[in-house]
Amino acid sequence: MMARTRLAPSLARLRERIVGEIHPQWRLIGAGAAVGTVGGCAAALFAMALHGADDLVRLAERHILSWWLLALPVVGALLTGVIIRVLADDARGHGVPQVMEALDRKRGHIPLRVGFAKFIASICTVGSGGSGGAEGPIVQIGASAGSFVSRVLRTGPESTPVLVGCGSAAGMAAIFNAPIAAVLFVLEVLLRDFSTRTLAPILVASVFGTAVAQAILGSGEALFALSGGSSGYTFSLLELPAYVLLGAICGVVSVALQRTLHTVEDLSARTPAPRILKPAIGAVLLFGLGAAYLFVAGLLGVRTEGMKSGVLASGEPWPEFYGSGYGAIRWLIDPAHFAGSSGEPGLGLLILAILGLKMLATSLTLGFGGSGGVFAPALFVGACTGATIGLGLEQLGLLPAGGSPAAYALIGMGAAVAGTMHAPLTAILMLFELTRDPFVFLPIMLAAITSMLVAERMEKHSIYTSALVRKGIAWEVNPLNRALRALRVSDVRLVPVPTERAALRASDPLTAVVERLSASDAADLIVVDADGRFAGILASNDLRTALIESEALPLLVASEVMRTDLPMVTPHETLDVVLRHMTRLDTSVLPVVEDTSSRRPLGLISRAAVMRAYLESLDRQSV
Repeated sequence: MMARTRLAPSLARLRERIVGEIHPQWRLIGAGAAVGTVGGCAAALFAMALHGADDLVRLAERHILSWWLLALPVVGALLTGVIIRVLADDARGHGVPQVMEALDRKRGHIPLRVGFAKFIASICTVGSGGSGGAEGPIVQIGASAGSFVSRVLRTGPESTPVLVGCGSAAGMAAIFNAPIAAVLFVLEVLLRDFSTRTLAPILVASVFGTAVAQAILGSGEALFALSGGSSGYTFSLLELPAYVLLGAICGVVSVALQRTLHTVEDLSARTPAPRILKPAIGAVLLFGLGAAYLFVAGLLGVRTEGMKSGVLASGEPWPEFYGSGYGAIRWLIDPAHFAGSSGEPGLGLLILAILGLKMLATSLTLGFGGSGGVFAPALFVGACTGATIGLGLEQLGLLPAGGSPAAYALIGMGAAVAGTMHAPLTAILMLFELTRDPFVFLPIMLAAITSMLVAERMEKHSIYTSALVRKGIAWEVNPLNRALRALRVSDVRLVPVPTERAALRASDPLTAVVERLSASDAADLIVVDADGRFAGILASNDLRTALIESEALPLLVASEVMRTDLPMVTPHETLDVVLRHMTRLDTSVLPVVEDTSSRRPLGLISRAAVMRAYLESLDRQSV
């Protein structure tokens, strides 16, 4: 026992020496591999849980009436409301904005319970038929895993955002089997940082996450791989205008999806009901939408065969706009399905109607607090948009020989993602990795950038950043502002406050203030009231003005010269806000208080100290 006691400190010193000699970048890459492994395992479990929920639905399909199957989202939404209420409110919604908020405001700190709650809530929402996807949940699940590993390994606040990005990339790469697009999504959307320090560990995490998930699930196929590839059609010069048109319309549709979601969110906020029940309210409205759809389809004689095949013969047990909609997407991008029926004049109108229903179904599911992503709905509405345009061109005789509306559905998927996320590079590579079809590169490059430009013209913010702006968070793309947001007042060395006995009172004569300044190195002094609370600041510039009229000096007190217009900041305030206050008020210092209610002064924060902390942070990140 004594030998073990003596050995423990020696082993600890040896471990610290070995770890200390490893370059920080290699330590971060190693941590990225660990996060990627955890994220890959989480993604595999999430995929198996979603497949299990789908199997249960298909089992229920055999034993209950198809109309009752429409009500399954209500059950899932009730469970979702309870899970979110008990475990974590951040599991509400589509997940990515919550991760971006944590990176921007909380230094990447995401409690592990948030990922756990998101895991269960998303299974309940999407698995029961709620309209949503897997990207938002798995990004948030992976991010919480990365944040947890960062805390366990004590990597420090500068590395936590990178490991959060590693978890998000690993989860997304594993769930979609798209490692390159997942890396670009994190760099282009979440972090906005393409430095080598950030890129290397995220690449490693994406590789580990994909490999681990493939080993567990035993599959490495593309999510939307087509049998026979793209059936031989290729991109032609004559189709350039058509794909520009497709991109522009997909940009408009992307904005329509975003605005519909925000409209329903506003409706949910005004609904006088407990938050725990709001997901169920959205699911009840979704049930009404599904029932009305089947009723009208029956009246019109549309070939629905109950709900077993649907209008698009997608094979789903419920209407096409329920769930992720992957079955309907596969139908739309398969050229074989348009070979004999593409001339039907009503098919385009039916697909267009389903597009609108999908937008509304997604908004009802997520806008009322359900848990799921917007990536799958964006793919769905893009495929419907492209198929509709392709059918229209075919009716006009403008499709080239060998062309198919399925090609436009395929490109529409990526264009809608680019317009929704404002991330064209992610959309281009994601579409390729989802299909493994080299045909997509040229047309999606054209359509994606067109879609994003149109969407940005209509809406400055993406569907993710607009969610932050609506919460009052001024999302910044500028790297300088984002770096300042990662630092807080507590990270800066403050000019200390004198002891209570030596504190400057508002009633002190100005002659005493001048004597105190001459014996101190400080250029500015905090003034407190009779109770020791912050009252104002005596700035050196104001004192210099008072000294010009030296004969009036004995008649003045501190309260008559001090500045009272400077805002108080707390230790938790971010440095971008501090600099904004300093610039607006033309001051080089601000008072720091414990909190705005007690107003107990902690010191002064100066512009020079803020910039020093910022430069030190950059130096630490570049190591």
